[in-house]
Formats: sequence, C-alpha cells, structure tokens
Amino acid sequence: MNTRRLAPFATRILLSWLLLMPITPRVYALDTSLPDLGNSAGTLMTPKRERELGKAFMRSVRRTQKVMDDPLMTDYLQHLGQRLVDAGDARGTPFNFFVVDDPQINAFAGPGGNIGVFTGLISTTDTESELAAVVAHEIAHVTQQHLLRAWESASALSLPNAAVLLAAIVLGATIGGDAAAAAAIGGQAAMIQQQINFTRSNEKEADRVGIDILSSAGFEPRAMPSFFSRMGKANRVYASKLPEFLMTHPVTTSRTADALGRAEQFPYRQNTEDLRYQLVRMDLLQRQADRAGDAVRELEQMLSDGRYRSEAAVRYGIARAQLRAKQPQAAAEMLSELLKTHPDSVEFIVSRAQADMDQGKEAA
Repeated sequence: MNTRRLAPFATRILLSWLLLMPITPRVYALDTSLPDLGNSAGTLMTPKRERELGKAFMRSVRRTQKVMDDPLMTDYLQHLGQRLVDAGDARGTPFNFFVVDDPQINAFAGPGGNIGVFTGLISTTDTESELAAVVAHEIAHVTQQHLLRAWESASALSLPNAAVLLAAIVLGATIGGDAAAAAAIGGQAAMIQQQINFTRSNEKEADRVGIDILSSAGFEPRAMPSFFSRMGKANRVYASKLPEFLMTHPVTTSRTADALGRAEQFPYRQNTEDLRYQLVRMDLLQRQADRAGDAVRELEQMLSDGRYRSEAAVRYGIARAQLRAKQPQAAAEMLSELLKTHPDSVEFIVSRAQADMDQGKEAA
C-alpha cells in the first residue's frame, strides 16, 4: 500500500464522508438495496444514475473546494472544453467544465462529465495547446468510461457516499500516512488504493485519445508530451513535494515517449492562441500577487521590458490589478484604449463596466 500522506483535498473529503455516515458499529455496512448497476463486462451504469452520481459528486467537490464563480473564466474554459468535445467522440455526453481556485497544478474528471481545472494549472501552462492537452486528456477519461469502472467497488454504497469516495479517487487520495483517518475509513482504504491504481493504468489510453482530440480540434498535438516533459522535470526539482498533477497523473519517461510517438503521427500546427487564453492566464497571474500594487508594478515592468506574447494581455492584467488596488480611473483609461482595438472583447467590456461602477461608488 502506498504510504504517502493523504493529499489535503482527500483528507477533507474523506473526513466529510465520515461525518455523513452514522456513528454505529454498522458505519461501513454496505447498502444492498441499490439495483445491480452492472460491471465491466456489461453496461456500467444507466445514464440517469450517472447524472445523479455526477450531481452528488459536484456537491461533494463544492463542499471542499473553492469552485470559482467568475463568469468570464468559467465561460472561457467551457468554450475551450466544448471545442474539444465537439472534435472528439463524446457520444452525446453532456460536459460541465469548471475552475477550482487553487494554486496546485492539477485537473480531474468526475462522473457525469464534470471536469475541473485548477487555477495553478492554467497559469503554469505556456501555451493554449498545453492547457487544451490537459483538458482533452480529462475528456478522454470520461469518453473511455475509465472513472465509471471505479464504480464497481463503490456501487454498493449509497449515492452520496459513493460520490465522496469517487471524488477522493479522482483527486488521488492515498491511504497510509494519516493513521487516524485510515483507521476510521477501515475497509474502504484498500478499495480507494485499488481504484487509484486502476485509474492510473488508464493514463496512457487517455493520452492517446486526448492527442487525437487535440489534433482534431486544431491544436498542436505535441503540446501534450511537451507539458509532460516539463512536469517530469518538476518531478526531479520538487523531490518530496510534488505538484498535485504528478500525484494524480504520474509522468514517466516511457509515458512521455509514447505520447510523443503518437503526436508525431499528426502534422505540426503553429500555436495560434486565442486572446481569451492569454487574458485569463494574465488575470490569474496578477491575482497571485498578495498586494495588487505589487502586481501593477511587476506587470508595468514586464510591459516596459517587452517580456510578453500579447501586449493586450499584459495591459489587461495591469487594469485588473488596478481594479484590485482600488484605482478604477486608471483601469478605465487602460481598458478604453484596449477597446479601441478589441471592441468585441467581453473581458474588456465587462472590466470597463466594473471600473465605471467602482468610480461611481467612489463619487457617491
């Protein structure tokens, strides 16, 4: 059994599971009243049951994670995800893409087509194709029904408890380090560890399908092995403190080589990034500064030095930081200039409206 400590998310989610269950000698008794949901040899689950599990899964995630309600960021991710879904074989599966406000480098797929991407991963990617590669990989986990196979070990649990268990699985919970939690979980510990190992065995298939989706959607397929390579270097740098992505998506030399071999079968595509990707990433980068004033100064220096891929994105980051620093007039002036060249940008329009509202509050 893996003896690494429980990931922070897993610890919280497993403890919340325990709180949901009655404190009696039958705490871990299996609920045999559920209908037979099938196994890997047949139908895994009815669409209705999967939708119910997906909703319960999201309730569990929202209890323990900071799911962002930023409409601009969520809309961008939903747009990117849908572009990838449309390019792949999703078999009519509805998807829900959402952003988790967490600096960890991670992403995950849950039942019901729920796919979460951490802000730390978005800001770490170098290109939109790298971000699309991770999202395509998670979409592949859904279309290939990898997670639903984990249901076989959880299918006898009540729906809320199964949802919590699956949430722990997909975010890479490992049992062993936290003796108190492991003892409380009892027999479910082995189940979780077994299913983590199972889902990891599907990583290469998700890579292969994800690369196909990536190319079909018009992105550079080599972005997937490129991102893996950078994460592999992080493996050596971080040593005992790995990025969460490496715990839930183990990157090996052979896996990177396999992904590169698959990607090389497709023609090279020049990275042509959506401006929205640059804007979202720059907004996240300015938020990382504890003090908005520091973010303004750092981005202004970046602009002065010419260290950017998109001048408009850096100026947008400055305006967003100015709004945080309660400098709405300066932000409004910056955004007005941006709107002259990008009059249809929803990010610029909404941010300018926010600056106007903030100026009105100051005048009141």
